[in-house]
Amino acid sequence: MKKHSFRNKPAFLLYLVLICLFVGCGSNDNRIVATYDGGFITFKDMKVEIDGYTNKEKSELSSNNDFVKVARKLALENILLEEAINSGISQESEFKEKLQDSRNNIGFEILKKKNVLDKIFIVEADYHRYKKIYSLYQIVKRTDIPDESKIASSKNLLNSLSKSIKTLDQFKNAAAKYSDDVTSVKGGFVGEIKLGVMEEEIDRALEKITVGKVSGIVETSAGLHLLYVDNIREVELGELLSDKRIGDDIYKAKEEYYENEWYEKLLSDSKYKLNIETLKKKVYDDEIVAQYEDKIITRKNAFESVDKLRQNGAFPEPTFEELIRLVKNLSLGIIIKKKLNSDSLLNSAEYKDRIKKEEEFLLRNEYIARNVKNRSITDLEIVSFYNNNKKTLFTFTLDNGKEYVQPINEVKEFIVQKISDSYSAESKYDFYRDVIEKNNFKVDEKKIDLFIASLKKK
Repeated sequence: MKKHSFRNKPAFLLYLVLICLFVGCGSNDNRIVATYDGGFITFKDMKVEIDGYTNKEKSELSSNNDFVKVARKLALENILLEEAINSGISQESEFKEKLQDSRNNIGFEILKKKNVLDKIFIVEADYHRYKKIYSLYQIVKRTDIPDESKIASSKNLLNSLSKSIKTLDQFKNAAAKYSDDVTSVKGGFVGEIKLGVMEEEIDRALEKITVGKVSGIVETSAGLHLLYVDNIREVELGELLSDKRIGDDIYKAKEEYYENEWYEKLLSDSKYKLNIETLKKKVYDDEIVAQYEDKIITRKNAFESVDKLRQNGAFPEPTFEELIRLVKNLSLGIIIKKKLNSDSLLNSAEYKDRIKKEEEFLLRNEYIARNVKNRSITDLEIVSFYNNNKKTLFTFTLDNGKEYVQPINEVKEFIVQKISDSYSAESKYDFYRDVIEKNNFKVDEKKIDLFIASLKKK
């Protein structure tokens, strides 16, 4: 996409002539489809833009006007970028901080892709774990209560039940009587489920369970569980392959595995040193706990991080193992930060291309935010929106059959947001139109026809 700073037309026309002489106006990629004050859009610009579209977006390009809109969009982006640069936004400290955050995020994404995502391949064998469907019943006792004696009593109860229950009917009766879960009304019946639906701890228990036998106590974040499987059947592979949730579960599990593997590799670097003995005394000093090249984590850094995570004592002190894990997580931060500044990353074509696009995106958005003037919303407009949408948005039928209408004061913020979103879209449209008109955007309809014809030849 070409961007130029010519503002005087004779100079700009001379520039176009020189382009034709030295680049070649006959070149398919360099033929100009549209011009604006200071620049132009070529076949190449259009192709690059459309190549980035999804198949659905490409299918929606049907009329000449659709392609004119593409050219107008590209011209608008160029103009806004130039205006943003000229305004000095890129030199402001706040913008530089925002851009640095983007650099770090993009750098991490590239590193993760190379070390994690590119290693993920899903094969047929990955689905075999999900072939079984379990007819599952459960008894649940809550543990999200402050009374430790009640939790201990619940454990004793479940231990007793696990030994005494011999049949499904006995299990269902016990679930109806003792379970704290909503499934108690159905005798504890959860449903016919595949692995990946319940918590990981339950999945692991199901893989080992025997039909017609009560499991031992399974502890999860939801509470204490007793499980009973009445039947296990297998499904065809085709059904599993069509289940997107299973595919997502397999992908996430592999992503987690390779990400942990990557982190362990980083912590195994010979340049990384960890002295866990220093953590045995809670002292806020500069004693070095971990070091990677010239970056260090002191005992003060470690224990201040603990205090922050505990939220003024809302959570208990970590165990020694948890403290070591925290320091390793802090260490990963300094190691990855070093990797983000490595020449191999900063000089890579992918990094440079993505940073360039991100900087342009941030500049345009910041310029738009500063120059689009949104309308203020009046009380009359709020009342009008409320009255026009009272029946569809703010009226509900209660369990007793009576209608309940939310009063306007309860939904005022929602209404303001809805109206604001509408006005914001209108204001941006008006702003974009003014920018295009002010910069004398002109499109060559014949070149648009030729461009469309060139796409059809592919």
